[in-house]
Amino acid sequence: MTSPEGDMTARLTQVSRRQLIVGALGLVALGAAATVVPTILAQRGAGAPSPDAHVTRAADVTASEEAGSSPGGAPPAGEQSQQRLLLVTTAEDGGPATSVTLLAGSAGDVRPSVLHLPTGTLVRAPGMGEEQLRTIHDRGGAALLSGAVSETLSLDIDEVAVVTEPAFADFLDRAGGVELDVAERLVTRDAEGGAEVLVDVGPQTLDGAALVDLWTHRSHIDEVGAFRRRQQVLEAVFTAAADDRVRDRLVADGAPQLRMDAEAAWLRELFADMADAETSTAVRHDLLPVERTGSAGTDGRRSYRVDLTAAGDLVRSMFGAADDIDVDGGARVQVLNGVGVPGVADLVEQRLGEDVEILYTGNATSFDFSETRVLVYEESGIVMEQARRMQDKLGVGTIQVSRQPQSIVDFTIVVGEDLVSGAVSGHAP
Repeated sequence: MTSPEGDMTARLTQVSRRQLIVGALGLVALGAAATVVPTILAQRGAGAPSPDAHVTRAADVTASEEAGSSPGGAPPAGEQSQQRLLLVTTAEDGGPATSVTLLAGSAGDVRPSVLHLPTGTLVRAPGMGEEQLRTIHDRGGAALLSGAVSETLSLDIDEVAVVTEPAFADFLDRAGGVELDVAERLVTRDAEGGAEVLVDVGPQTLDGAALVDLWTHRSHIDEVGAFRRRQQVLEAVFTAAADDRVRDRLVADGAPQLRMDAEAAWLRELFADMADAETSTAVRHDLLPVERTGSAGTDGRRSYRVDLTAAGDLVRSMFGAADDIDVDGGARVQVLNGVGVPGVADLVEQRLGEDVEILYTGNATSFDFSETRVLVYEESGIVMEQARRMQDKLGVGTIQVSRQPQSIVDFTIVVGEDLVSGAVSGHAP
C-alpha cells in the first residue's frame, strides 16, 4: 500500500534558503519568488484531488521578503553579498565528515573569515533529530549537512564543496608547495608501536600530502586540538594565493577536486578576497563555541554542544548579521488531511502548541484514514520520544516508521477520524 505521504510531490515553496535542503534526497524547492497560495483543504466527500495541488508553505511571506531582499535571494540594491562556502572533507567517497569549515568573503565592514566546526557538534537535522555533524553527512550527504549547518547558524550558505582527503591533497599540491612554520611534530604509530614522523617542527615548504596530514591528524583525543593546525594550513594557502599565478593554478578551472557546483569565477573571486585579506588585515579564524558533552566514544571521538549565547555573538560579528541561534527549536512537521475536513492543521497546532513548527500542509492519499498517524523517519531515542510526546498531546493515533527518505520535515502527521471526532465531541487530551 502506498504510504500516506507517498504521492506528495516536491512542489514546496521556499520558506528561506536555510530551511530547505535540496538535491540529494530527491526534493526540489520552487524559487523563492513563487507566489504562495493559502492552503485550501478539500471538503469531506469531494474525493482526494491531485496531492501536489495542495502542498503549500505554512507562512505567506518568505524570509527574504521580510528582510527586504530582492527576488531570488539577491541582496537589496547597494548591499554587498557575502560569499559563503562550506568545505567538507571525508576520508573516502561518502562516509562521515572528517572536517567541516565555513569560508566567508568580505561584505561591507565585515572582513573575510573562516569558522571551524567540530564534526562532533550535535545539531538538529530533519528526519534525524539531534546528531553529530559527521554522522549527518554520513547518512544524509552534503545537502543535509549544509542544511543543518545553515539552520543552526541562521545563515545562508551559497556553495558546498565535498572533497576526499586524497583529492584535497591533490588540490593543495596545485599551489606548488607552501611555506609555514610547523609548531607541533606529528607522529603516527603502527599496531606494533612503531613511530613515524609525518611532519616535523620548524619552517619548511610542504606539499599537498603533508598539508593534509596537518589538517587531519588527530594527535589529541579532543578534536578541537586540530583547530590551530587547520588555521595554519589555510593561512599559508591564502598567503600563497596572493600570487595570481598560484591562485590560477588552484582555482582557475573551478578546482574539480572540490566537487562543487560553483562556477570557476565565483571560486576565484572568493580566493582572491581571502588572499588579499591574508596579506593585509588577515583572515579571521574562529572555532564554533562548543562544550564537551559526555565521555569519548569507543573510537575516542567526543560530542559537543553549541554554546548558544557565545555562538550567536560570534556569528553576528563574523558574518555581519544572524538571527538568534536555536539548536533546540520545535520539531518541523508536515500535516496531511486524511479525512477531508477543513482546519485540521489548526487543530494539530492547538494540541501540540510550541512543540512543533508546521511547515507544510496538504492532503493525504485519501480521506479514509480512521486513525491518526505520527510518521517518523528514523528510530533514534530522541526522535521516538518526541513522537510519543506528540501522540500524548494529540490524545489519539499511532506512531509509524516511514521508510521513505525525508529531508524537509522531522515528522508527518496524517490526521484521521479519531482526532476530528474527539475535537467535535469536546475531547481534549
